[in-house]
Amino acid sequence: MRRHPARSRERFRIAVDGAGNSGEDSGFFTCTAWGKLAENLAESVGKGDRVVVSGRLRHRSYETEGGKKSSTIELVVDDAGPSLQWNRAQLTRAPRSTEAAAAPVPEPVGA
Repeated sequence: MRRHPARSRERFRIAVDGAGNSGEDSGFFTCTAWGKLAENLAESVGKGDRVVVSGRLRHRSYETEGGKKSSTIELVVDDAGPSLQWNRAQLTRAPRSTEAAAAPVPEPVGA
C-alpha cells in the first residue's frame, strides 16, 4: 500500500481470541487503517469495544537501534466495525468526499 502524506492513518491493536478454550491461538495484532476508514474508526469505536476486522496480513522485518533483527506481522485493514454479537449499532452515514462521489455506483446484485 502506498503512503500518501495527506491521508490519515490510524494504528490500533486488537486481541485475538483463539478458537476453543486452549488459548493457543490467542494474541495481539497491530492493525493499520488509512483514509476515511481510519477517521470513521477513530470516531466510532474505542478501547475495549469488540470489533470485526478484515484485511491483509503483512510481514515486516526491521532492525532495532541495537542492531538486533526482528519481525512482526500486522493487519492492513480493508474494513472494520463493531461486532454485532456483542454490540448494537446505530448507523450514521459519513459525509461523502468529492473522491467518493465521483466513483461510479455499482449495479445491484441480481439486476
